[in-house]
Amino acid sequence: MMTQDQPHYTELLRLRKQRPFRPFTIVTLDGVKHAVSEFARMVTNGRHVLVIGKNDSISEFRLTDIRSIDERSKSKRK
Repeated sequence: MMTQDQPHYTELLRLRKQRPFRPFTIVTLDGVKHAVSEFARMVTNGRHVLVIGKNDSISEFRLTDIRSIDERSKSKRK
């Protein structure tokens, strides 16, 4: 059963589908930051999240392990 009622599920789907895609960071309860640099580098099934990081490293964690999602643009205008 998918746990689509989890607080971060809808937010992750929205961020992944936005066009143009903007990178974001998922922070887990243990303080680890998981950068999502491309839409295809994060998937969720409603229970678990899988992030493919730099050097193709893979992080897997439960949706309930997410502390926050930081939506920031990489480019900053002066």
